[in-house]
Amino acid sequence: MKYLLTLIAAILLLTSCDKDNDNTGGVISKKRTVIVYMSAENNLSAIAISNLYDMMKGSKGIGSNDNLIVMFDNANSSKKPCIYRVANGDTTAVKVYDSDFINTDPAKMKEILKWIIDKYPADSYGLVFWGHADGWLVSSDTVKTSTAASASPARVPAKRAYGSDNGKNTQAGGYLINVPSMVSVLSGLPKFEYILWDCCNMQCVEDAYEFRHVTNYFIASPAEIPGEGAPYDIIVPDLFNETDTVGRTIINDYYNYYARSTVFNTALTGKGVPLSVVKCSELESLATITAAKLATFMPVVGRYPLVMSTDSLVCYYKNGIITLMYDMQGFMKKYLSTMDYMEWKAQYDKAVISKVISKSWQTDLSIDFTDFSVTDSNCGAMSMFIPLTAYQNYSGDFQYNELIKKFSWYKVVGWSDYGW
Repeated sequence: MKYLLTLIAAILLLTSCDKDNDNTGGVISKKRTVIVYMSAENNLSAIAISNLYDMMKGSKGIGSNDNLIVMFDNANSSKKPCIYRVANGDTTAVKVYDSDFINTDPAKMKEILKWIIDKYPADSYGLVFWGHADGWLVSSDTVKTSTAASASPARVPAKRAYGSDNGKNTQAGGYLINVPSMVSVLSGLPKFEYILWDCCNMQCVEDAYEFRHVTNYFIASPAEIPGEGAPYDIIVPDLFNETDTVGRTIINDYYNYYARSTVFNTALTGKGVPLSVVKCSELESLATITAAKLATFMPVVGRYPLVMSTDSLVCYYKNGIITLMYDMQGFMKKYLSTMDYMEWKAQYDKAVISKVISKSWQTDLSIDFTDFSVTDSNCGAMSMFIPLTAYQNYSGDFQYNELIKKFSWYKVVGWSDYGW
């Protein structure tokens, strides 16, 4: 937890919000509405309360012409899911649901987001997804228990993109939602100025590419983030930045909070959080040049079933004994000629417009930081799936060479041209 006293105060606050109470005077269009979707019916339940309290503190720094709206669903069995309006250092419960539900169900997620947007219209919208995540990892089902048994030798639960929520107000198990399903949820809603992912491993090119039509900027970490999450008391004003630097200010303040020596959790002192901002309008051009440059070396070193080396590449994800989600920039630099790399990097820099990197970060996945070094030249703070022969040994939710085919990026860069 960030602060014991703020947690206690937050608990007292939340237990007093037990009915709808919206005194905003009806539907009035604002400059920006930011929605924070907190899927906290899991082991992040207590942290969610602390983060909400920090949002209250941060809301003192936003103007009256902006809305901060939070969908809050944690594992408190005495409280139902609730939508809060956060303003002037306080919360107002604008909607309290009669019963619990699975907040990762696609239909329910869309219903909630649409209700908020209809109730709080604005000139622009920001969206924050808060909770657990596993990058692009995908299951055959949109909503499925994360504790399903697996025959994989990895001996760990199957993973998929975002969640989890079991619909029973407990921390055990839960249901998650896949990235393609999330994109379908957001389709038809107003295009978001940005989506910020306050969860792990979401800054992968496969995800950013899927979301390119529903948001202008995609802000996330390619790595694990600390369980304490973003410092909302600091970044809430950043969420309402109307300039094109909105992503830069968010990631700089987020990163600096954990990098400074006075952070409350001393285990994190000196460690940063890799983060980056992707300009989605540049992703199709990045896909085009990536496909062209892969063709210069993949037929020689990467055609199935060749064993392609990932030695020294920055790795962001380890699932049991399986490593994946390697840094995209580092991979292209490793295998491209100098000239080809310079041409590719020019477009990469147009897409990844801002980044902060760290030599290490908090990890529960047993990432071994002696396996690689992190430098500005070999780390672009966005991961890319690399098909490897080693993944052929696994099945089901661990057959990554097959599961990646559910993503548009797989098709546009032509992985199938090399037998994958």
